[in-house]
Amino acid sequence: MATVMTSRDRVRRFFEGASVDRMPIILHAGRYSARLQQLTYQQASADPTLLANAVQSALRLFGVDGIVLPADPTMEAEALGCAVAWEDDEPVVVSHPLAGEAAGAAIETAGMDTRGRVGVMLEVTRRLMAVIGRDVAVIPAVTGPATLAHLLRGPEFLVDLDDAPERARQIVEGAAKVTMHIAKECLEIGTGQLVVNDPLVGSLKKEHYQWIGNILRPLWNVADFFDALLLLETEVADLERVQDLLRLGAGGLLVGGGYAPAEVAGLGGDTACVAVGFPPSFFSRPPGELEPVVSAWYASGERQRGLLACGTLPRGAPAENVHEVLRVLRG
Repeated sequence: MATVMTSRDRVRRFFEGASVDRMPIILHAGRYSARLQQLTYQQASADPTLLANAVQSALRLFGVDGIVLPADPTMEAEALGCAVAWEDDEPVVVSHPLAGEAAGAAIETAGMDTRGRVGVMLEVTRRLMAVIGRDVAVIPAVTGPATLAHLLRGPEFLVDLDDAPERARQIVEGAAKVTMHIAKECLEIGTGQLVVNDPLVGSLKKEHYQWIGNILRPLWNVADFFDALLLLETEVADLERVQDLLRLGAGGLLVGGGYAPAEVAGLGGDTACVAVGFPPSFFSRPPGELEPVVSAWYASGERQRGLLACGTLPRGAPAENVHEVLRVLRG
């Protein structure tokens, strides 16, 4: 009797380069799921029951293979002392504990896994893994060290990269310990996969990648210990950066920037997967116009390995549009 491939297996096998019965679809729907339940993200991210229930409802509604829990760099930053203000239901860092003369202060990870929204997200991960984790890919997101360093230091960090590179490197090293600490907490829950969300790293100068790669290596080693898959998510303005980013060592790359599948197909070679997200325009068109648009977008990549639908759903995306996009992709 043939074994039925679960959604969790499908996602993992896809990124490992193994054969799958169909293309897996995962959504960045953590924030969107809260709004489907008539909740603000601020409300849901403060309460593990509200957020876990909202995510499960979104999974039942859309039937996707996996869901990435909210990728929110302000969570770790707030737990480390950054002040956060909420503007239009989006958290914004408004103070930086390593600004100015405090640049050399130690970054303390002890106890941060129980602080504020970090603790909520870990509890949501535990609950979802207990209920649906055997069948569905539950994918927590942790903030990558370059982005976290920027939030902790503030705008001075970008200046430090060129004018005080040793200081910048030390801050990134401290931030990487935070990333690894939270990653270990997630992987010990048994998720088996994790997104390292680092929007900034894709825009850094090429000469910074060697030392950042050295700093990231222990994180990939932790993933190997847990036999887990770590995916690096970032924004790139130029696809030539993809090869540099893949050399940082992650198991796959989720590329933001509005690229079509055909543009990234084959960039990962035989060893890594490069995935793109849905264009936001999918969710502003009338549902009846979507089929030819989505089909052309996806067919441009000829269903090669390295293509994955990993969409971030805009706040106001109509559920009808989401259903139609998923229907076309599954077809």
